[in-house]
Amino acid sequence: MPKPSSTITVKADEYNDYLGSNNGDLLVVELDRRPHDGCTALVEQDGGIFFGKLFWRKGKWFISTGERAGVVTENMTFKGVATFVVKEQL
Repeated sequence: MPKPSSTITVKADEYNDYLGSNNGDLLVVELDRRPHDGCTALVEQDGGIFFGKLFWRKGKWFISTGERAGVVTENMTFKGVATFVVKEQL
């Protein structure tokens, strides 16, 4: 891990073909990494945490989960960028 003090792992709790993750996979998230166009971001909204793809278009951030897409709103808090996926082997 390049930055162990600012890196966490989050277990995927559902299958998400859009993000390339399956139930049980571990996503390695760098908490201090800046978001970039096309990254998989860990986002908190209304007490829930989820992963989504971030896109920069026309001066705004957009997020897509594969099921829903839209503009990033003020009640969404960016937590970090997923840099690796560790696939569930069982």
